[in-house]
Amino acid sequence: MSGSRGVILIVEDDATTAELIADLVEQEGFTVSRAGGGLQAIEIFTRERPVAVFLDWVLPDIPGIEACRSLRALDGVVPIIFVSGRDDEASTIRGLDAGADDYVAKPVRIRELIARLEAHIRKVGVLTERQAAEPAGEEERMRRFGDVEVDLAARLVSVEGQPLNLAPLEFSLLEYLARNAGVAVRELDRTCGPAGAAPPDQARRGAEAGRGAGRGARLRVPPGAGLAATRLITFRFSNGLHHHPALRER
Repeated sequence: MSGSRGVILIVEDDATTAELIADLVEQEGFTVSRAGGGLQAIEIFTRERPVAVFLDWVLPDIPGIEACRSLRALDGVVPIIFVSGRDDEASTIRGLDAGADDYVAKPVRIRELIARLEAHIRKVGVLTERQAAEPAGEEERMRRFGDVEVDLAARLVSVEGQPLNLAPLEFSLLEYLARNAGVAVRELDRTCGPAGAAPPDQARRGAEAGRGAGRGARLRVPPGAGLAATRLITFRFSNGLHHHPALRER
């Protein structure tokens, strides 16, 4: 489609909901691709490389949360927004832990949904521009800490060779510490904050990196920062990176 701002993938088996979201997304200048199930979504995602994904929790073939993990493994940056009939805290946390960037409960306030989409796309644009301005060689791109490998360019993390699903803000925090390994970091860069969520000073508070093998970096992500509740993650950047159990897949 000429002049399109990119493809938005809508993964939803309810035709009415899919049509409602699609109509407004197209009004905003995007092209829409639809998938009625998770397996079809993975196929379309691989082929069309959408700029964002709206994902239902309950799908007819595989659980939406499994589809989310698969999509996140394919692309560590593209925004994934759950649109779910479940509004409980546990489901929200599970969705974000699986790699989603946002979680919106039905019934959907459609204008708010589009505003969230635009905020996440802006965030990705900032990250992309930063990467383009700082081309990295293989040595600069890859950071290894013990059994943890961080690909700064592709924004992917693996632990013991297994992919680790991190939301964009979580990766930004990890990236910041990786780039400052061995350096005491008292405040996070303002750009580490989530798109359209917590104020920059709130997102920066509580991040502290210790120097030396005996001290670690303790990250407390504040409530409302677009992540699941308050999560305490401990890193140690010295000869190796020791990861807190919260980093492991659940």
